[in-house]
Amino acid sequence: MQESTAQVPGEPGSQWQPLTITAELDPADPFDSRIARILEGEEEFPNWWPRDDSGYAITQRDLDFLGISPVQVKWLLSGEAPMGMTPELYQRFRTEMLEALGQDGIDASQVDIRLKGTGADFFSGLHKTLPREEDLAVGNPEAAQRLQEWLGSNQNRPVRRPYDLMWRLGAEPEPSDFDLDINSTAIVRAAREHWNSHHSDRYPGDFMGGHGYLEKQTVMAAFPALAEWAGRWETTLGRPMSLGVFESSGPFDATQLGRTLSSHFRATDWIIHSSDSVTASRRQHGDDQNGPRPSVGPAGPRRPDANAARARSTTTRGRPAPRSGPDVPPGAGGGPRHTPPERRRGRGK
Repeated sequence: MQESTAQVPGEPGSQWQPLTITAELDPADPFDSRIARILEGEEEFPNWWPRDDSGYAITQRDLDFLGISPVQVKWLLSGEAPMGMTPELYQRFRTEMLEALGQDGIDASQVDIRLKGTGADFFSGLHKTLPREEDLAVGNPEAAQRLQEWLGSNQNRPVRRPYDLMWRLGAEPEPSDFDLDINSTAIVRAAREHWNSHHSDRYPGDFMGGHGYLEKQTVMAAFPALAEWAGRWETTLGRPMSLGVFESSGPFDATQLGRTLSSHFRATDWIIHSSDSVTASRRQHGDDQNGPRPSVGPAGPRRPDANAARARSTTTRGRPAPRSGPDVPPGAGGGPRHTPPERRRGRGK
């Protein structure tokens, strides 16, 4: 492993200073109270608890090491906000994103936006395994020591990397990013027109670079309002923003080629905005600004499916229909939560 130049998280002069979450769980709230009991070991991990594909469930030990407040787990489960944001910031984030696209000539009805990676799933996908102490020790003994301090000799450890892990270890210079898939044929066409007008010799072959998405330079140059939005929110949230622009059909389904890794549309995706929901949202009431409120029964949280909550667009504020069972996990019925693509730009840490 090559020697890392990563700074210690929070070190003065570090470019990235992630948002400090000051909110706490409310002991009087039944769902908050249950999350606290689970983390304290007073209850078994329910089937809707965040886990990696090995079945490892996050613990208070993990949250302490990663510097994550339990309230962020609550927001993730309820669909109120992804990791790294508060519900209030999430509302602004997605609303202002659509406004920026509108300034660049892209209507909300022409775009589908999804959050991928650890911000939506807490754990990384199959392509990013938890490092071992012996691997880190070769070029970054400090990171190996931090990993040892976190897990010790306990062999009950995740297989995948949890949110912010590599940055907390000091093995990577950036915290987990906001990994956004923007699916819009209108954006691809507008970008092609921009480059044909300004740089006709830039893309003599495949405009999408052979990998199915627009390169960052193309997106930033062709859509200045979106570029300004991304830069502003990187500063606000203290995290890098990764924008992957695809055709409206979304990333190619690589499973059709027998590959395990694929980033195609899934029912369990965290949908920030869907063009399909714009008309439907007008039939729903608009007074719920903070997402679904869970209520807890003896068997588990009787609340709308978190994935249904996530699928509410910027213009959708109504509550999804109740689930059919009392203790259905957030990803039930939709297969794997999210499997990142094989060819990604360092996204979804």
